[in-house]
Amino acid sequence: MRTEERQKLESDALVLWVDRAWDWSVANRRRLLTWVAAAAGAALLTGGFLMNRSSQQADARARLAELTRPIQEAMGGEAGQRAPCETVLPDLERLAASQGSSATGRSAAYYAGVCHRAFGDHEAAAARFAAARSRGGLLGDMATMAYAGVLRRVGNPEEAAAAYRSLLDGGAALPADPILFELGVLEEEQGRPEAAAVLYQRLSDEHPDSAFVELAEARRDRLPVEQR
Repeated sequence: MRTEERQKLESDALVLWVDRAWDWSVANRRRLLTWVAAAAGAALLTGGFLMNRSSQQADARARLAELTRPIQEAMGGEAGQRAPCETVLPDLERLAASQGSSATGRSAAYYAGVCHRAFGDHEAAAARFAAARSRGGLLGDMATMAYAGVLRRVGNPEEAAAAYRSLLDGGAALPADPILFELGVLEEEQGRPEAAAVLYQRLSDEHPDSAFVELAEARRDRLPVEQR
């Protein structure tokens, strides 16, 4: 398979995975918001303080949605994200600071990390993704994937591998197939073809319908015969 064809397949597979992950997050976010709304309704009975606090949280969630919408809609990957990020990054940082470790605060930290990554500031991106991954769940898993990717870029493959493996070992909310693929590629990059072959085979066996199967099998077939 030619390099440009392989890169196109990898790009298409990643787009498909992001679309699926986003659909999953939207469905679960609706459940979460339903729960939050019910909890907030019960809290209103306890008095004005909780009513005010609930209103502030709702305002923060609305602000987060407003700030992140242009990033989500940006085309062209990281290059396309730079323009909206120039406008919203300061507000995302303020929102992350004010909301702390709440879901809203960690979501703001995640998108701040996306912006820093788009600008090429990988140290700041890693810090924001690390904050967002602190409590697991879908948001934490997406932040862990992003965190591992940034670590690979700055030449810290061992910590990147540990981040990927934490998702495989910890019952991640994300689908496992992109994690297996990315970790397999990383193992190849680090000169560990045996480990890469095991991961590619596991992806094929456990996720036969994955968009990454063809890519994994192509990479596995290029490994030395004794490593397959």
